Amino acid sequence: MCHEIDSEIVLANILKEKEECSFFDLITKKREIEAQLADVWVDVTKKSVFASIENHPNMFSWGNERIHKVAGSTLFESTYIDNYFNEDIEEEIRSTVITILTE
Repeated sequence: MCHEIDSEIVLANILKEKEECSFFDLITKKREIEAQLADVWVDVTKKSVFASIENHPNMFSWGNERIHKVAGSTLFESTYIDNYFNEDIEEEIRSTVITILTE
C-alpha cells in the first residue's frame, strides 16, 4: 500500500518548530521520509505547497522565496496540528514521519 503525505502536513509540522522554511527544506524532509519508509510519497510539489498556503492563510504565508508561519497564529500552540493534520497519517508510519519533520 502506498502512503501519501500531503504538503499541508509537512508544512504544519515543520513550521510548528520553526518560523519559516524553504522549498529546499521541504525537499530535504521529503527525501529523508521516502528513504526511511517504503511505499511513502511526500507531495511537496510547487502546486501542492501553494495550494496549502492558499487553503490555510491563517497558518502559512509566502514571501521572500520562503514559506512562513503566520505571525500570531495560535494554531501552532495547540493540539490542532495533531488533531487536524497528523490524524491523516496512517498510524503505522505516523511517529516516524512526525519525528523527521520536527527534527
